[in-house]
Formats: sequence, structure tokens, C-alpha cells
Amino acid sequence: MGDVLDGATRSPNGQKQEDLKNNKSGIGVVFVTPNNAIIPHSFALTEGCSNNEAEYEAVIAGLELALQIPIEELLVYGDSELVIKQLRGEYIVRKASLAPYHERASQLLS
Repeated sequence: MGDVLDGATRSPNGQKQEDLKNNKSGIGVVFVTPNNAIIPHSFALTEGCSNNEAEYEAVIAGLELALQIPIEELLVYGDSELVIKQLRGEYIVRKASLAPYHERASQLLS
């Protein structure tokens, strides 16, 4: 079974804002079964966050959902090079705000 994920944020007025808590954030997770059935999930996040934080939220939500159902194999695909390479150990986590997300996603992956 494969998993496709994405996270996104935008400010209410479309302008860049310093205070990310005002941003509207959402995530999407799509499970693709071995017989190519598609099971989409989308969530609005209760607090604003950065795009990278939203990407991590999508990874975490997808992994938590996957653990609730019997899955023998899971492939994770995402469009965030930063998040994917941090989870693979190819990049180190430099931003303190991403560390808790990375830690939780790593725990779920194990």
C-alpha cells in the first residue's frame, strides 16, 4: 500500500506574515491500495504553521492512520525534499521548531 501526502499553509490575506499562527493550514494523505483503490483523507489544522511543519503534520497523520489498519508494507511519498531527506537521515534538522515533528515521525516510522 502506498501513501501520498502533502501539507500547505497560506495567510488569510495571501500576504507573507511573520506570525504563522494566523495562517490557514491543512494536510492531505492519500492511501493507494495494492489494487489501486484510492482512500483520501484531508484535515484542517487547528493552528497555523510553516509549510515544513504542515508537511511533517501530513507525514505524522498518515503514519498514525496507517498504524490503525493492518498494513504489511507502506511506501511514503511526499513533495517536501527537506522533510523526506531529514527522515532518511540525509539532512540534519537545523530548525528547533521542526525537531519535535521529526522526532514523532521517526518514532512512528520505526
